[in-house]
Amino acid sequence: LKPQSSAEPKGTGANGSAAEQANPADGGARGAGKQVRRTRDGNMVWNSEVLSQEELQRFLVCHPNEERALRSIRDAKYDLRLANEELLEAERQEESEGSQGRGDWTPEQQRTFEKGMDEFGRDLGEVKKLLPEKTMGDVLKYYYKWKCSPSYIDWRRREKVKKVEED
Repeated sequence: LKPQSSAEPKGTGANGSAAEQANPADGGARGAGKQVRRTRDGNMVWNSEVLSQEELQRFLVCHPNEERALRSIRDAKYDLRLANEELLEAERQEESEGSQGRGDWTPEQQRTFEKGMDEFGRDLGEVKKLLPEKTMGDVLKYYYKWKCSPSYIDWRRREKVKKVEED
């Protein structure tokens, strides 16, 4: 996936190959299908005036399955919040359908994790001590999933309020 700069001629991707216009009827982008194109060699290029490379990279950190994440962005008409919510819901459904294992988190464990974040901030070693049944790998994986959730946004707001109150 590569950005297409405005300096490139229409119909040309970031790698210089001719690009096909996305078909809006085929789930293409908003704006008459001009936001994302697929090159002849299969690469996707996007109009970086609609979605910056930084926004896209931040989104992909939360959703490492690039193909699925990009499809979700396209399907959500480039609304990153909506795409994120849809991906998180799909992941929750997949996890609930999967087998019960060490990586599953009960609601109580989730609350304990968030209390640990409130108390220790990003010191995940200390947070892990509150969850002896979890491995450090479980805590790290959960942390990165949690960073993409509405709970994280609420936590960040609480952290900002604490900093203002401390000053």
